[in-house]
Amino acid sequence: MLMRPLSSIYKMIVQARHKLYSSKIKTEKKLNKPVIVVGNVTAGGTGKTPFVDYILRVLKSKSITAGVISRGYGGTYSGITSVDLSVNSAVDKFGDEPCLLKEKHVDTPIYLSASRFEAGKKLLEENNSVKAIVCDDGFQHFALKRDLNIVLINCSEDIKNYAMLPHGKLREPLQGLARADFVVFTKVNWTDPEQATKCKKLINEYFPLTKSNHAFAEYCSEYPQLERNNVLLVSSIAKPQIFAKNVESSGLYNIKQHLIYKDHHNYGPKDIDNIVQELNYNKCDWVLTTEKDLVKLKQFDKVKSKLKTVNISVKLVSGKESFERELFKVLS
Repeated sequence: MLMRPLSSIYKMIVQARHKLYSSKIKTEKKLNKPVIVVGNVTAGGTGKTPFVDYILRVLKSKSITAGVISRGYGGTYSGITSVDLSVNSAVDKFGDEPCLLKEKHVDTPIYLSASRFEAGKKLLEENNSVKAIVCDDGFQHFALKRDLNIVLINCSEDIKNYAMLPHGKLREPLQGLARADFVVFTKVNWTDPEQATKCKKLINEYFPLTKSNHAFAEYCSEYPQLERNNVLLVSSIAKPQIFAKNVESSGLYNIKQHLIYKDHHNYGPKDIDNIVQELNYNKCDWVLTTEKDLVKLKQFDKVKSKLKTVNISVKLVSGKESFERELFKVLS
């Protein structure tokens, strides 16, 4: 019963913050290059990092150099910093998602700060070739003016969870979708058609869907081929049950156990000892984990040689032309 009053308080705080900017009491700050925001209205599990990766690949295919700005959730850095994988304990300092993106896009500057504007400003000052900024998780960061607001909606999210935090998963009321320019329904292949239809119907009430303002995305899993297939699953993500379900549905592995840690968990020596213990006790050949977890786990020698990962890529199965038209419109 306590959750509902807390949700009401949280809702009022979010609405008050937005009103400060919509009424011009506080003003948005604008960078001198186009800003593309990738965000969501629910907490965790919408697939922002794979989608940012997808956008960067689309831009690179057109020879457009982009930079990324982010809060760097879970990182120990302070002030404004650029992600550098060569520093000691890079994942602890910068966070798992920025490090994962940097591994995939080594030439892409990625800057972190609580102030996305300050991160973007410094990024542009130090990288003259950058033509666009992609802001990872910035839909509720009202202080930064954006040129394209992309909102990801997880099709596998139960409709019952569309209530305000902490009672539900909403980071803000669904009326906030009015600020969106484009909606992408993600993970359509990770749920049943009935659930996806319910999700689309709900969103349509707050963001009237047209042929040109939304797309559907499959999140494709690339599984490692293993001769010995006894695996221990390890994950610290928002939706660990979906990770396990997808691995199981591949039919490639004998899953002996699944160790679940909280989202963005920073692994320590005790965690590694526990993983090794479970690995031996269950007579597992490998630790099968997510890309986000791999960047954290591979720094530990005790498990490094046993790690295998499921790679995730994004494929737009409808609305691709509309999405790219909106994307390149702000860059022209």
